[in-house]
Amino acid sequence: MKYILILLLVLGVALADDDYDEYYSKKEGHYSKDLKYLNLNKSQKKSVKIIVKEFREKLKNFRALKSKVIQQKQKLFLSDNFDTNRIGQLNTTLSMSASEIEEIFLRKMHKILTKEQRNKFAWYVDEWEIE
Repeated sequence: MKYILILLLVLGVALADDDYDEYYSKKEGHYSKDLKYLNLNKSQKKSVKIIVKEFREKLKNFRALKSKVIQQKQKLFLSDNFDTNRIGQLNTTLSMSASEIEEIFLRKMHKILTKEQRNKFAWYVDEWEIE
């Protein structure tokens, strides 16, 4: 009985990560938010560096806003009367802010990249999504 359990355990471990390789094959060897695969020229590198820096600054501001919104939601939840409209307003503010930052970033990137580079970038666009 022990040998059967050990055999099942070994087989389970050996076969456990088969789906992992299949699922992540498109991003093999790719680091998150790494743009080296685009083979940018000097002019593009300079422009992209500025765009990414702006994106990071806006993302930092967004995270501060998100923190404030979470605090406000907590206060609303702890109050005696639950204000559904105010929660909705806070959620909308947060969503609109995230969408605006993403839209500006993607529009600027689209303007700089060639069609071939855009095709490559599209595979990894989800990395730049704000959550």
